[in-house]
This record gives sequence, structure tokens and C-alpha cells, in this order.
Amino acid sequence: MEYNIGGNFLDHLEVFDRKDKKQAVKVVSRTNASLVWYSLIGIAAIFLIQFLGSLIFGEKFTAFYESPYYAFIMQVVGMYLIAFPLLCLMLRSLPTAQRKESDMDLEEFGYIFLVSEAIVMAGAMLSSWLTDLVGNMLGHEIVDTTSDLIRQTPLWLVILVAVILGPIVEELIFRKIMIDKLSVYGDRVAIVITAVTFGLFHGNLYQLFYATALGLVLGYMYAKTRRSIYNVVLHIIINFMGTVPTLLLTDSLNRLSEVTEETVMEGQLAIDMLLVSGYSLLQYGLAFAGVAVLVIAIKNQAIDVPNECDISVPAKHRFRVFFFNFGTILFLAYAIAQYILSFLG
Repeated sequence: MEYNIGGNFLDHLEVFDRKDKKQAVKVVSRTNASLVWYSLIGIAAIFLIQFLGSLIFGEKFTAFYESPYYAFIMQVVGMYLIAFPLLCLMLRSLPTAQRKESDMDLEEFGYIFLVSEAIVMAGAMLSSWLTDLVGNMLGHEIVDTTSDLIRQTPLWLVILVAVILGPIVEELIFRKIMIDKLSVYGDRVAIVITAVTFGLFHGNLYQLFYATALGLVLGYMYAKTRRSIYNVVLHIIINFMGTVPTLLLTDSLNRLSEVTEETVMEGQLAIDMLLVSGYSLLQYGLAFAGVAVLVIAIKNQAIDVPNECDISVPAKHRFRVFFFNFGTILFLAYAIAQYILSFLG
């Protein structure tokens, strides 16, 4: 059976047969399941390194285990150097959508950056509110372990792992690999699925909403250009804005937290207030600009989401193909378990 690569999704409804359905279920299932295997392989690799390190180096490795470097270095070794190549091998045999690459000018990139800033701020506020609500229902505070870990880690290591390496690997997994595989059955389907899995994969309510919304933006960007470099650069900027300035302002924030009504704002405290207020104004300014850009784009119908499709899935088969399959169910179960563990602290 032949398909016209890149044809409109309405072109092939009449030729989608049982073999196509089986293949589509396989592609979606294996793609989503690979995220679970990626996590489990990475975790297993970290435990193995812990065991061998303790066995070979004894107390010296135990001291390293308690250092602020440990978690980030283990993430690089276990997740990026061991689990990531295996994930690539797991998905290598699946069909890949063939799309033409295109460039994105600086103006459009800037608009998308502003929209991303608005989404991140709105999502972070919603996530914080919901986390507090769930914490009150459970009777205890839900700890943001990711932020705590970042605050305890040297700045250079945060920049290397969280700001640079993390975005590179995540964009290769969720956009380059997953969208290329899932786009066989439609670009828009691929964008939505990868955005939801990207949000859930973070494993905590603090990041769920803005990561999912940001995943939609990043998916749109990749589907539009098919060039990972734009995604990586934007992701790096977003992570930088969300971590480095806050870490640099930690001392200022700590000093301001001790201010009382009788405190006179002069000297160092005045500088602290100026720095913190300036950064807050910058964040809100970028966010409001992003909202304006998004409203204007929607009003002018300027958002053209790619919708190419190699093999379309008829409506009656979509639930089975995209949701009711082993890999998707496994990933959802794994994600739910991660969230429950985060609630328990």
C-alpha cells in the first residue's frame, strides 16, 4: 500500500486498514513506553553506580553522595550518557515523518519567546496555587524538591546541567525524536501528545502546567521548522531565566526576608530592593508583552499550526491508537506514581 508523504490528512481515510491500525498502535505505544524505560534505565544506572562506588571507594564515595554535586552528576551519567542512547536505539526502527526544514527569523523567535515567558509565569502561578491546595487537603506542605536541589547546587553546575544539557536532551527526546515518529499520523497530534508527556514527565505539580503549555509552544516551533536548534536555544533561555537570576539574587532575597516595618531602606538593602524589584518588573513586563503578542496573533489568525500527515487515523480508531495502548497506559501509570510520591514527600 502506498501513501503520498506529506499529504492532507483527509486523503487516506478510505485506505486505513487493520495493518495500518496495528502499526499506528505500535508506534504510539513504543514511543510513550520509551519514556518509562528511559527513566527506569537511568534510575537503575544510578543505583548501580552507587553500589559499585560504595563497593570500590567505600567512605570516600559516601562523602561524595552527600555533596551538592552528586544529584546533577548522576543525572548526567545515568540519564544522559546511559539511558538516552538506549532510548534512541529503542525508537530507531520506527518510521519517521519526512518534512522539509525551514528557517525562523529573529522577529518570530522573539514573539515566541515572549509568549513562552507569559505561559511559564501563568503556569507557575497556577501550579503553585494547585500545589498549595493539594497540600492543604493532605495536611502537609508539598516540597518543591527540584527548586530545593537547584538552590543547593553550585551555580556553574546548574548552568551546565539544568540550563544547557537538560534542554538539549529534552528537545532531542520530546521534539526531535518523538514528534518525528508521531508526525507520521499528523503533526498536530504529535504536538499535543508530546506536550502532555513533557508536562507529566516532570513528575511534580510545580512544573506540570507550565511545562505542558511550554511543550505546546516548543512542539509548534519544531513542527514549523523541523530544526532542533531553535527549540534548544529557546529552552535554554527559558531555563536560564527561571534559575540563574534567582540564584544570583539569593542573598538579596534572604536579606529582604528579614526586613521589618522599622527597617530603613538604605545602603545594601536599597540595592537589594532595586535588584529584586527590577528583575520582577522584567519578568512581568515580558509576560504581559507575551500575552499581548498572543492575543494579537489569535485575533489576526496568524498562528498557523502545521498539520501535515503521512497516514491519517480515522476518527473511530483514534482513541485506540493514541490512548488505549500499552505504552500510553504504562506511561500514565508511571507518571501518576511519580506524582503520588511527590505528594507524600
